[in-house]
Amino acid sequence: MKEGLSLIPTALQHQLMIQVVLILLNIFLAFITLFAFSAAVSIPFLMLSLLLAGSIIRLYLIGVQGHYLILHGVILKVERTPIRQRPKALLLEAEGKALRLVLRNRHISPSEGHTVVLYLADTTPIYERRGIHQLHSYLALALPQQNFKG
Repeated sequence: MKEGLSLIPTALQHQLMIQVVLILLNIFLAFITLFAFSAAVSIPFLMLSLLLAGSIIRLYLIGVQGHYLILHGVILKVERTPIRQRPKALLLEAEGKALRLVLRNRHISPSEGHTVVLYLADTTPIYERRGIHQLHSYLALALPQQNFKG
C-alpha cells in the first residue's frame, strides 16, 4: 500500500487524505449519535462513510494503475457568479485546445494567465459546446501558490 501511494501524484494524494479525514469525522459523529440518541440517527453517518470509502478505493486504484491524464493549461478567462463574484468556471488553453472547466471548489480564486495542472480520469467524458471542449468533473486541480489571490 505504501509503495502504491508513492506512485500517486501529490494532488491526488491530497484528495485521498481529505476523504480519509471526512470518513474519520463521520465515524466519530456516528458513535456520538449512537450513544447520545439511537442507532437510527447514526445510520446516515455510517452510510456516508461507506460511500466515501468507495470513493477512496476508486481514486486509489485510478492513481496506482495510472488511469489518469495530466493536462497543463493556461487560464484564459475566469467566469464568476453575478452577486458574490466567486469563480464558477475556467476557460483554459490546454494542448492547443480551448477547454471550459466547471469548478467544484469555488473558494479558490485563480487569475488569468496562470498555469493549471488538471488531473482527469481516463474515462472522464468531454463534451463539446460551441466549439469549446467542456469538462464537468475532474480528480484534482493543482495551482501553484503564486496563482492564488489573497
